[in-house]
Amino acid sequence: NLPFIDGNSPNGYRSQIGDVSSINKKAIVNFSGWINQCKMTPLHHSKKPPLAKSVVTKELLKETVVVVNELDLSSKTATLNGTYELQITTQQAADFELKISNSQGDEVLVGYNKINNSFYVDRTKSGIVNFEKNFAKRTIAPRIANDNKISLKLLLDATSVEVFADNGLTAITNLFFAKQPLTYLSIKTKTPLSVEKIRNLR
Repeated sequence: NLPFIDGNSPNGYRSQIGDVSSINKKAIVNFSGWINQCKMTPLHHSKKPPLAKSVVTKELLKETVVVVNELDLSSKTATLNGTYELQITTQQAADFELKISNSQGDEVLVGYNKINNSFYVDRTKSGIVNFEKNFAKRTIAPRIANDNKISLKLLLDATSVEVFADNGLTAITNLFFAKQPLTYLSIKTKTPLSVEKIRNLR
């Protein structure tokens, strides 16, 4: 992992850049393309901090969309520049997979495997992955809930995907370095599932 950095920013705020998971500190990585993704959080300051800017979100689904077998939702996500929230619910605990991709062939797969009763995030083909031998992999987390229905919330940003299944009982967070924003979205499922929310996070 890359080291935790704690220093003084130019405006007097103390800034913290968190640990970057799954990257060996010996790996040589050029982060110049993603450096603006780091967020500086005010911790201590003698002056009055500036007012926080409100985040404007836009709901892109006017009604729930039911997916049977397979559905391409890229028309809903194309304008979101690879940054959005997605929420789905399955009718049964059966296999499903979300494919988040771009025109360069970069892709991140998020899904559920019924045989193993587990959720996964696969970043094997997510873009720049050859800087560390263990980066291109599938992350697996067991399902804890016993409900027949599965709820899943996904938060996608420029370089990360966060998955919260069954109201957060199972959670996965992965970094990725795509060559361009992941603006395509398609879903495959063995039983009908409902897409309840797609909204931008900018």
